[in-house]
Amino acid sequence: VQKVRQAAARASSANNLKQIALATHSFQSARGSLPPAGGSFPAPTAAGGAVGTLFFHVLPYIEQGALFDSARTDY
Repeated sequence: VQKVRQAAARASSANNLKQIALATHSFQSARGSLPPAGGSFPAPTAAGGAVGTLFFHVLPYIEQGALFDSARTDY
């Protein structure tokens, strides 16, 4: 039973990593550059700019756009 649980956890982790990779590629296709590892995109003073980690910037591409919008601040 433990081996089955480990296999399920491994499959779930692999799927999560795949989703993050696909979101990163979607970000690049839409915005023309990869998301920053940390900091702002496109610029801290630009309208619609957002400050956060890579995972924050790819939220809209993993169907978490509402969370992204609620955490953004306008400068």
